[in-house]
Amino acid sequence: MAGDLKDKLSTIKQRQTTWEQVNQEQLLQSMLAHIGSTDSELRDTYIYSGFYEWILEKNLLDIVIGQTSGITA
Repeated sequence: MAGDLKDKLSTIKQRQTTWEQVNQEQLLQSMLAHIGSTDSELRDTYIYSGFYEWILEKNLLDIVIGQTSGITA
């Protein structure tokens, strides 16, 4: 599963696929599930930078907040 996520995020980062072409809800859920991954490339290169780009550059904060609203501490 982490390998699939890494592949998807890699294709988005390399601009082979766009954010609009993927199931955004499913992708965000998977990113949140793997945000603590010990795979530093997945975590740092793809998940953290993906959140940064989508929240700040594409103004998708509402989508991310909607995905995290069910998470409790």
